[in-house]
Amino acid sequence: MGQRDADNFISGNHKIVRNVNRSAILNLVREGHPVSRAALSTLSNLNKSTVLSIVRELLEEKLIYETRNGESTWWQEKPDKLIAIHTQSLSTKLQLLRKFEAEFF
Repeated sequence: MGQRDADNFISGNHKIVRNVNRSAILNLVREGHPVSRAALSTLSNLNKSTVLSIVRELLEEKLIYETRNGESTWWQEKPDKLIAIHTQSLSTKLQLLRKFEAEFF
């Protein structure tokens, strides 16, 4: 395997892992919404920066949205904004399917 092939293999694997992580985050939001970014990081076992990046992408794609703040605690003056999935699930599923098909077929 040449260097170019190895680079393509690594790049392809990165895209697959990224899509698996996106699916996991989206599914966690769907199952437990509204949910905080911190909870998503804990539940998914992904690091916070990965979760923040994926949530940012999903917000830009309007698959999820920010909703009311969570409860504040004694150690946290400003509560986390909670994340929820848009209720148009059919539309959301179609968007995901189209995105998946465009990337893999």
